[in-house]
Amino acid sequence: PQLAESAKTIYLSLAMNEKLDPALRTLAKTGLLLVDLDKMEPQKAEVKIRQALIRQSDDVRLWNALGHISDAQNKWMQSLDAYVQALTIAKKNGNNTAPAINNIGMSLLMQGRYKEAILKFEHAAEIDSDKQLYDNNKRLALILSGQLDKAVEGLSKTRQAQIYNDAGVLAVRLGKYEHAEHLYQKALEISPVWFALAEANLEDLRGLTDREAKVETDQEKLESRMPQKVDKDGKDSTINTDRDEDYPVPRLSPHLMAEKSPTPF
Repeated sequence: PQLAESAKTIYLSLAMNEKLDPALRTLAKTGLLLVDLDKMEPQKAEVKIRQALIRQSDDVRLWNALGHISDAQNKWMQSLDAYVQALTIAKKNGNNTAPAINNIGMSLLMQGRYKEAILKFEHAAEIDSDKQLYDNNKRLALILSGQLDKAVEGLSKTRQAQIYNDAGVLAVRLGKYEHAEHLYQKALEISPVWFALAEANLEDLRGLTDREAKVETDQEKLESRMPQKVDKDGKDSTINTDRDEDYPVPRLSPHLMAEKSPTPF
């Protein structure tokens, strides 16, 4: 958060500087938008990104951001198109293509397409072998695909716990709560003293599952008292009652899994 606020201050200063080259001011305005994206609803963020792309259709950061927002809405084909655009522009400009390839891998991972995701992370690591991020993501995919021993091979106990915790976070996002609980517990077994994130995530997850069980019980009682309504085909259907889940965002280890934007300019 502190880094984001610092970046926002710099971008704002540049964007307001009328003496600055217009192209640089536009880049600064884009940076300002990217810093604020996480605070927006996905639909609003997508609109803002598309508006910015009208002005800067060759900005890799914007295409990657559109991919992330699309992933958040489960718009998988749209996210793939966005990442391919980012990849194409990076190639054309002679820039590093690993971030876009990694992001495609993360999208595949979120879809549960683990084997394909692993191949993307391996490809990204071949291009940029110095970046630990891609190795981390490959290990996450290995854990989620059940290849536990291979996933933590050669890692310290603390790093193993980090990987298990982050795999648990992804399992929650995929709706696999029992698997997530198992992964958080593994992280705690490996590093109970040095890895409090997994403990906090496990506590939040248990709170979520308890609340869901209560909501389902209450909803069943409510529906049993409700009159039946008839759908357009003449069949009985119970009235659907929406529920609003209040679940804290799971805590990741300090490393990031996806690359939202490379260097500012």
